[in-house]
Amino acid sequence: MRSLLAAFALLLAAPAVAQPGAAADTLDLFVVAGQSNARGAGGDADLAPLPEPGVAYWASVRGSRAGLVDAASRPPLNGSAWPAFAIRYHELTGRRVLLLQTAFGGTSNVPEADRGRGHWSARHDGPGARGGPNRLRIALRDLEGLMANLPAGVAVRAAGVLWIQGGTDGDQIDAGASTPAHYLRELRATAVALRRALDPYRAPEDRIAPMFLVQSGTRLPVESPGWVTVRSVQASGHEQGFYHMTCTHGESFGRRGWMVDAVHWSQTGLDHVGEHTANVAAAKVRPSARVTVGGSPAPAAAPTVSLEAPAARPYPNPVRPGRAVRGLEAGARVFDALGRHVATAGPDGALEAPGARGVYLVGGQRLTVR
Repeated sequence: MRSLLAAFALLLAAPAVAQPGAAADTLDLFVVAGQSNARGAGGDADLAPLPEPGVAYWASVRGSRAGLVDAASRPPLNGSAWPAFAIRYHELTGRRVLLLQTAFGGTSNVPEADRGRGHWSARHDGPGARGGPNRLRIALRDLEGLMANLPAGVAVRAAGVLWIQGGTDGDQIDAGASTPAHYLRELRATAVALRRALDPYRAPEDRIAPMFLVQSGTRLPVESPGWVTVRSVQASGHEQGFYHMTCTHGESFGRRGWMVDAVHWSQTGLDHVGEHTANVAAAKVRPSARVTVGGSPAPAAAPTVSLEAPAARPYPNPVRPGRAVRGLEAGARVFDALGRHVATAGPDGALEAPGARGVYLVGGQRLTVR
């Protein structure tokens, strides 16, 4: 355990290793979020597949320092689903991968379901029921820190979010601390917030970055009603377009012998998840025209508050200068053609249109003032 912790500390502090090439050779950035199976708590680095050098990198962020570690060097986080994901994604697309790991074991999505490890709510900024921090805010801070401090010459495009989470919420639904409706609202809002956080690193004409959700598995030895509910809610969000589900048979991992305890997937299960997720991501990720290159000015900070809908549209649109605009997400920011922040929507999703005529960007939508 000491050697593992020491290796992880070295990973965080390390400068870039085996630097990627010039701007034309771009890395596809995936933000990994969720709880323990997203980190690979049941995995084994010695059994995980090893990408070829230069195929995949782990991002390390500490304050104003950011580095890239080649996954071929097998840092401890390789005992997860994501080396297999990177290998398969590269095989299918020819593109290389940068993974920002932000998942944290034992976390919930609903703040009332927090058991002290934190929560991923986009609707509640403060601590959870037992004082755990808002993990979404921490993840977005790490994303901004990475993109603002990329090593010189490293070119990155935002590709999507990889999400595995739901077990804690299933347990707390069973315990009566949360409800299916509450979990549904929180999951949708978190999905939109994570996806929109990648907007500053994508071209304005691109669609919102995709999120790839691995459906929750099961709790052994007896199926939990709460976990069944979580899987049902996750399927509903996929059908409504909030994210793409990539692996829907985690509940069978126990029968297949792919679990190491009551909730955690073995390396075999994690590799299976990674490959299935890569198959979907390779078909859905469209290379963005916008590339962030290390050493260039940092883009504007991403919005961190979101609605429960995949698209919040300004109305009326077009609008006259100074007139009221409604239908936006609470806290949505308006940017002019030069990327300057010129207005912010109130808690009711309304704002006053800018006084200067022109085309603006708000919540991923164009707002025309004329």
